Amino acid sequence: EVASAAGGAEGTMVITQLKRAEFFGQGHWGLGLMSRLKPDEMMHKILVALQSLGSVWKFQSPYHVKCWLGQRASRSGGEGGRAGRREGSVKMSILLYRRRDGFGYLLDLRNTDGSAIQFMLMVRDLATILKLH
Repeated sequence: EVASAAGGAEGTMVITQLKRAEFFGQGHWGLGLMSRLKPDEMMHKILVALQSLGSVWKFQSPYHVKCWLGQRASRSGGEGGRAGRREGSVKMSILLYRRRDGFGYLLDLRNTDGSAIQFMLMVRDLATILKLH
């Protein structure tokens, strides 16, 4: 209706914007691992999985864990302030969120330090061990 009333390119642009707004307004996006387990059971499974991977972790809150997994680098490297940095290591943040619809929880995994490839490999290993349902 807008295109025929305007009769020009401006009307077409309005329709395109409306369709785009309608398209992006639909659906729900969830990135992370989803589970219907209770939060305390979920955190227990996460800690067991991190322990089996040989990870070290620190609680930020009951549902927020920062962890590190990797091999120690030699400290003799002369890379400026990075002599203590660990090669092939990943530091990540794990947060547990309740889903908006109330059906389960979302486990958010964030890479805080390390290569993207190493992070993805760690997430793969963690997801394989967790086997969420």
